[in-house]
Amino acid sequence: MPRTPTAFADDQLHAICLALQQLSARYPDNRAFLRRAFDEIDRIAGRPFGETVYRRLMVAAGIARTPSTRTVQAVLAERRATADAPQAPATLQDADLRAYLQREIRVTLQDLVPPGPVPSAAVPEGEGNAWLAEHCARLEAEQQQLRAELGDARERAAAEQARADALGTQLTQATVAASARESELFGRLVQVSDELVALAARLEGAERRRAVETDAVRQAFREERAQLVARVERLEKDLVVARQALEVYRRRAAS
Repeated sequence: MPRTPTAFADDQLHAICLALQQLSARYPDNRAFLRRAFDEIDRIAGRPFGETVYRRLMVAAGIARTPSTRTVQAVLAERRATADAPQAPATLQDADLRAYLQREIRVTLQDLVPPGPVPSAAVPEGEGNAWLAEHCARLEAEQQQLRAELGDARERAAAEQARADALGTQLTQATVAASARESELFGRLVQVSDELVALAARLEGAERRRAVETDAVRQAFREERAQLVARVERLEKDLVVARQALEVYRRRAAS
């Protein structure tokens, strides 16, 4: 795994590269990927970095995508704006709850009581207090129900997030396995290609040897044919001489 010029521990660099690979497989959009990638790098390393370090870490993780400088700077600007903005409270405080209940009570009273001056005897004090207590109890029950629904929603969201993380891990493992399989097949293809080249070289050498042997056989055949022709010619000459001698012998025998 290649190292970056910025000093990182081996376990940190390994964790960052693995997280970047998983996020790259899970988020095809560059902006969504960069937001989560920068957050994950800061979380693992314990501090933020600049654009150059982020890009070097993506290169070290083997991320093929190359987001533009404009996109990277826009995501960094969003992160700075989010860091500078005041954080909103995660849950309602008691003061906020009381203010909300008071607003709800005022709106409800305005709907129930007609506009204009209302005599003091229009709404008895006991009934008003009873209605107010009932209304507060109903609002508290609704609030508890909403909190329970919110808890269920958070649990479902956590389960979905865990499922998404598991699927992302499986996808990363499948990607790594496919890459290893591809490397293996490529190596075998290179080996087969080398064997084919060696076989072609051997065939070419055998063809040259066959051509040389064929030429030698043809030359030997020509020489043997020439020798046979010369021998036939000598035999024919010897036959002519033998016939002449036989003719002379016959003449002598007859005389």
